[in-house]
Amino acid sequence: MSYLLPRLLKDSSNLQVLELSRMDNHGHYNDMDDWNKPSTVPECLLLSLQTFNWLKYTGTPEEKDIAVYILKNAAHLKTATIKYREGQVPKFEMIKELALSSRASTKCQLMFLSI
Repeated sequence: MSYLLPRLLKDSSNLQVLELSRMDNHGHYNDMDDWNKPSTVPECLLLSLQTFNWLKYTGTPEEKDIAVYILKNAAHLKTATIKYREGQVPKFEMIKELALSSRASTKCQLMFLSI
């Protein structure tokens, strides 16, 4: 999935809601391992994205890189919700890393929910 994310962002200039989710039961392939940060910030992050939801966040370095990239570049983001499975991610470290990352939007509320 993550190799498609830069293309999705580039081709969706009016994207207002972005929801990501880890796919379970797909063998050993980690669908977030292929993340390549776009060379330019997609228009939707600069102009239209308002809501970012991540379901089944596990806190891998690749997932953290994607989340931080979106927070750092989504200028009009109002809410970012990270949902994780209790006990699967060290909660304090996850919250600390994402909460301390820079955000383009000063109005963005970052929320963490266990599922």
